[in-house]
Amino acid sequence: MFQTLRQRTIGTTLMAGWTLAGLFLASRLPLLGAVLMALAGLPAFLVGFAWGGVWFVIYGFLTLGLTGWFNGTGAAVLLIPLVMIPAGVLASLLKARLLPMRALGLTLLLATLISTALWGVLPLLGEGGTQLWGIKNHLVAQKEVFAGQIREFQKQNGTDSQSAELLLEHTKVWIDFLILLVPVTFIFAWHLISLGVFYAGGVLMASRLGLGLGLAVEPLPSFPTWRFGWNLIWLFVGGWLMFYGADMFEPASIQDLFRSIGANCLAISKILYFIVGLSIVFFYFDTYKISPPNRIGLSFLALLLTNLLVWLGIIDVWADFRAPKLRRPRNPAATGTTTRTHSSNKPIRRSNNANTLDQRYRPRWQKGRLPEGYRRLRPKFSFSPQLGCSLYPRIPKESQAGRGFLETQGIEGKGSRQTDG
Repeated sequence: MFQTLRQRTIGTTLMAGWTLAGLFLASRLPLLGAVLMALAGLPAFLVGFAWGGVWFVIYGFLTLGLTGWFNGTGAAVLLIPLVMIPAGVLASLLKARLLPMRALGLTLLLATLISTALWGVLPLLGEGGTQLWGIKNHLVAQKEVFAGQIREFQKQNGTDSQSAELLLEHTKVWIDFLILLVPVTFIFAWHLISLGVFYAGGVLMASRLGLGLGLAVEPLPSFPTWRFGWNLIWLFVGGWLMFYGADMFEPASIQDLFRSIGANCLAISKILYFIVGLSIVFFYFDTYKISPPNRIGLSFLALLLTNLLVWLGIIDVWADFRAPKLRRPRNPAATGTTTRTHSSNKPIRRSNNANTLDQRYRPRWQKGRLPEGYRRLRPKFSFSPQLGCSLYPRIPKESQAGRGFLETQGIEGKGSRQTDG
């Protein structure tokens, strides 16, 4: 399927038609616009990954040309940073055999930086480029509308004015924070969704049409094992300091700049730590064998506690909740090892087999098990009539185990005397 030149040409044309249909549906269904637009960009990833750069360029020219014809130049240029560049970069990194998580992370970073840089020149590209700028103006207008609705509700129902003002103040703070996130965090969230759709769609298409399209997409690691580098914590800490410490700087323009940068760093790091916290929840689902119905209910409950999941992901940087736990065996005899204590209070591990006694504490003359009641001490010079002066450990004279041990060595138990060398 789609292997010959003629078949690939037809396939590329169909992929371009798929993208145009997705863009049309995204403009008619605003609530599903992000997902539909990501699905519209899926053919760009499939063509670039399966058929290479030449066919990706052909698909790009065809798609951008038709989009500019129907929707204007601004809409066509808008597709380059939002769809074409991320799809091409992700396909190139995966074809270079980079690990999927690393490829997605690098693509997400590069696409966010490029899209943010192009944000400033979008109004110069026509009406299509000014639509994104309308997001910030829409949020500002909604803040005033919401304030008017709260005051009207308070007048009609005679509610407490202090409660109404408190609710209005919190709402304004929240909307002001959202305004600071335009455009960087909004662009980051869009690319996070679109790249997820690209990769999930690529894996699904590879399982269905992999041989026909030439796809061989490596699946991502299991979700309960997802984690990011510990250096991400500095993004969170730096954003927190810049956002809440902006008032320490002068003039006001510097304060606004620091507050905007800090808000975006906080929001992006919280999104990533939310994913980590959710993966920890799924890890415990697998650990304790939670049934599927209970998983669904607990997952919805966890989504309502977003801040809790964020802090769970942050604490995991130090706590490492998914680290393997070393369990000590309940029955030491089952492992063939026991623990004894030397006179220096250092633990000595030896096997139950006397022939494998730890050589560091095993005397040269010791061939079998130690006598019962024997106390291990540092070797001392001792004297016996039969062996003369030699190295022996101290053995209590009155101990029955000690006398038995000397007799096994051919030494008279009562006649031996020990002196310090």
